[in-house]
Amino acid sequence: MKKKINFKNWELGKIVYRSSDVYIPSETKTDFDRFNWEDMDESEALKIKSKQEQLFQECCLKNVELWKQIFEGNILQYEEKERYLENEKSDMRAILSIDEKLNIIHYEIPFLNHKKIVFIENSLREIRDYFQEVILVGRTRSYDYMHSPNFPYQHLSKTPEEVYAQVCWDFYKWLLSYKINSEIITNEREVVEISKIEDIVQGNKVQKRKSKSLLELLDDNIDKVKVVKDAIDKLNISKDTSERQITAFVVVLKDANVLPPHRDVKLMRSIYIEIDKPIPENIKSRTDGLEYKLFHKAAKKYFGLTQ
Repeated sequence: MKKKINFKNWELGKIVYRSSDVYIPSETKTDFDRFNWEDMDESEALKIKSKQEQLFQECCLKNVELWKQIFEGNILQYEEKERYLENEKSDMRAILSIDEKLNIIHYEIPFLNHKKIVFIENSLREIRDYFQEVILVGRTRSYDYMHSPNFPYQHLSKTPEEVYAQVCWDFYKWLLSYKINSEIITNEREVVEISKIEDIVQGNKVQKRKSKSLLELLDDNIDKVKVVKDAIDKLNISKDTSERQITAFVVVLKDANVLPPHRDVKLMRSIYIEIDKPIPENIKSRTDGLEYKLFHKAAKKYFGLTQ
């Protein structure tokens, strides 16, 4: 065991810190070991902790940028933009359990303008505790909960509470400085083009009306939107990706419980919108051919679904 306790094996996903959350599918044979910091050389522990901090910062930055993108797309759809902005600020304060002056308020259940956002009680408590003790008061940070990207038994659709708290705070500070441009174009067609959430090419309007953006499809679940976007980036899915490859992608996303169990074609339309690829009028779910098989295998490997 001693020989395995080092940065390289942590990076490869073969070892995990003893208190880190793991998510193991039933009937799955695991091949990893848990460790304590005192089990390894200090130099190896420092390497892991440094990488965990880097992953934390990158994860926070990606989420904040995604939330900004969603906010800037959504605000264009509202006539009362000031009210929408204030509602967003109010939601962040409710989640973090603070008022405008950062006084701590102890509500049990937050009243949110985003009705579709639901928190498990324990998760909400951990988000608030981390914000109040670490971000506000300045308790020493730890990043023990951050997994190596190669660790196969992590919850890909769930953001760690510590990251979520930091993202809420960073997003709230950004909202405080946000200035509404009085010259924002509110014409429906231009709103769609500017937001890029429902952006479509000319001649594709009929397909657009049948389709939903990822955010709509996933009922405003920002965590899952991020999972899909990250997968699109890591798997190099673009306008050049074929119909069979996109079919394989949505099939695996369903298997990973990231996308809902809708018909493949419905899910494919949302992916087409996300990558700004024209949606064919006769779009089909094509699960045959070598292209499908190879991409299906690559996507399963990415999501840790291979045995």
